[in-house]
Amino acid sequence: MSSQPSSRLHTFVSFVVVIHTIYILRTLFTPIPNVFTALNIPINTPTDAIQSTLLSRSPDGELPEHIKYLLARLDPFEMRSLYVRYGHNILLTCTHCQSLQDFSLYALPRPLLSYIREITLVGLLTLDALNRAHLRTFGVGVLVAAFVTESYWLATVPIHIPPASTQLTLEDTYMWHDRLLAHRTTLFLLLPLLITLLSPLLASLAASPTLYPLLTRVPLLSLLLPPPPLPPLTTTTSNPTLQSLPLPQLKLHLLQNALKTLDHTVPSLHLLKYLNASVMRNPTLREKASEWWEVEKKEGDAVVSDEGVRSAAQAQGIGFGEGVKAEVVDGRLIARIPVGGEGEGAAEKEVEGPLRTSVRMATEGLLSQGMMPSEHWAPGMIRGGAQWTAEGFSKAG
Repeated sequence: MSSQPSSRLHTFVSFVVVIHTIYILRTLFTPIPNVFTALNIPINTPTDAIQSTLLSRSPDGELPEHIKYLLARLDPFEMRSLYVRYGHNILLTCTHCQSLQDFSLYALPRPLLSYIREITLVGLLTLDALNRAHLRTFGVGVLVAAFVTESYWLATVPIHIPPASTQLTLEDTYMWHDRLLAHRTTLFLLLPLLITLLSPLLASLAASPTLYPLLTRVPLLSLLLPPPPLPPLTTTTSNPTLQSLPLPQLKLHLLQNALKTLDHTVPSLHLLKYLNASVMRNPTLREKASEWWEVEKKEGDAVVSDEGVRSAAQAQGIGFGEGVKAEVVDGRLIARIPVGGEGEGAAEKEVEGPLRTSVRMATEGLLSQGMMPSEHWAPGMIRGGAQWTAEGFSKAG
């Protein structure tokens, strides 16, 4: 059942690539409108000479209105630099544009939308279900870099049109708009085909245990290679084979296992600070450790026995009274202890202090969670005839 939607997706994406390729090929082989290229004349040809050449090629001896308007705009040589920079259609259609900034803002949306279209196509080609997600960064990065480079270059490249008296040829002027448009269209043609055709080749390289470690050291190629396939997992009676799970369920399963392992690792790291058993094996270290703990005990006893400190801690809500086992009497949680002196009976005493309760709970959590080995590392670990279980430490039967 899961292979049918994937097959349909592959078919749909392949159909989109074919339609896109036909469209780009049609655009690539359609001549770019340029009056100087069409007439094979240099960029500094006087307007009268251009008009005469066009009239000689006109079947009725008249020029269309849009050609007359174009010739009027090309009369100032400053406009011809904008013609080289932004192309025939921009100069012809932007009637309100006068400055370089006006033409730049008018010319920006068309290439920007074409790059957005190609980024969308790259996103479609690199869906997770197609196993090409590792190529998404490469494809989008190439398109973004090309757009930034093209925009910056067109806006800043210096273009000088010499006077009409200067002898030039058509090849002496680099038609920036036309050349960059051809390069952009070629990139749009090759990039989707490259992503589609390279994916199986890169997957086969990633599956090679010999070539994969070598290829990952190549800076650019390492970004294109997919991660190596996971080794086969063993099947148990309690867990299904992970290889048979759908991709979303497999990701969820691995994420849950990672979180469980982290839940165990954090208290284990905390417990490691207090259970350095190797210290006690060295006589010198053991003596120093014993002295340190004796000093800590004396300081702790001095603080705990000080009534002023106890009262201040109690006032701040962090009392550390020893307390006794609590009982519920008349709906109240109290602790009863026998007292001496006058008469006999019972007196109420404060239950265990909040600070001591927090320390006790933290210690119990460290002992219960930190000392138990992770089930994801070594299930059923047995050491020294004893077994770690979820309930604690017990002798192996």
